[in-house]
Amino acid sequence: MNDASKRIDGAIEKAGGWRGEMLKTLRNLIHEVDPEIVEEWKWMGTPTWNLDGIICVANAHKEWVRMTFPKGAKIKDTKKVFNTELEGNVRRAITWREGEKIDVAGVKELVRVAIALNEEKPAGRKTGAKGSVTGSLPGTRSAPETKPAAKKSAAKKPAATKPAAKKSSEEEVVRGSPVQMLSVYSDGSSAGRSDRAGGWAFVVVREGALICEGSGGARATNSNAMELEAARAGLRAAIAQRIATEEIELVTDSRVTLEALREECASDQIKLRWIRAHSDEAWNETVDAMAGAAKQAFIPARVRRKMAAGVRKKKSLAGSSIP
Repeated sequence: MNDASKRIDGAIEKAGGWRGEMLKTLRNLIHEVDPEIVEEWKWMGTPTWNLDGIICVANAHKEWVRMTFPKGAKIKDTKKVFNTELEGNVRRAITWREGEKIDVAGVKELVRVAIALNEEKPAGRKTGAKGSVTGSLPGTRSAPETKPAAKKSAAKKPAATKPAAKKSSEEEVVRGSPVQMLSVYSDGSSAGRSDRAGGWAFVVVREGALICEGSGGARATNSNAMELEAARAGLRAAIAQRIATEEIELVTDSRVTLEALREECASDQIKLRWIRAHSDEAWNETVDAMAGAAKQAFIPARVRRKMAAGVRKKKSLAGSSIP
């Protein structure tokens, strides 16, 4: 069994419950359409299916499972299966929550059309490119290499000069000229010792505009763990939001996080940038405040009461010292 398939097996097992079962079902449906489809593990842990280019990706989130088609806007969804990211001009996605059923015929049709789109213009990337793990589903054979048939030359007629066609906005995004950037700002916070409450937060920004955000925490953790969790959660969110050739940049004030993620992010499409804490960079200050707020929810109530009492005492003493 190849490494990519093993990792997808692990993702299914980790998701567990209805989310794991749905990921497993989607995986099987994809390979039923074409056994030659190759499995890849990309972008910090995203199950990806490729045949002459990416067909789709799928991930299990906390409350839903999402299947995204990078060229979804070009797919004629006759069965109305797409229900997410319907306003964009590049991608389309399907989101399922617990209890919702998969439209088997509809999903298979989307996969077929996505394959056909890739065959029209195969992707130029090499199998096993840097930043991804590649392989076929266990038990399937690899597609044999074929050489394109030689085209017969024909007498060319002088073509009339036409003005250059204006590229559509979608075409410009896909070609990535200029390459757009999704920036992930992340931060973590803890209450001091390694067994104290902590919080983490991230924002994903495109050209200065907030795209999405997230936060969380733990009752017994440390600062480094929260910094790392914030960065990983932010990267997963950015991967779900990225369009075509957009690059992803992680911005953090934690050198420990950068070193921990350097190997995982060894991709031309994920860059790492360190900034000094409290350096007046607005989005860094934002996630710092969000992480601190998230931490509060995980501090035990008795500790919060004790902290509040201490604050009131300080204010009282400060007030009594005024002449």
